[in-house]
Amino acid sequence: MEWINTTLLPEHIVVRSLEEDMFDGLILHHLFQKLASLKLEVEEISLTSASQRHKL
Repeated sequence: MEWINTTLLPEHIVVRSLEEDMFDGLILHHLFQKLASLKLEVEEISLTSASQRHKL
């Protein structure tokens, strides 16, 4: 897990638990971008339940 935190340090992301911190894919998305050195074009992730319902 230390290498993940080192990789994501410029993003100000700290992973404390793989199970809890990777559940929504947001941190995994940032990790893929850093490791592949490319920008993944995806819609912005809705973090609140209200914004998730609005997107539906």
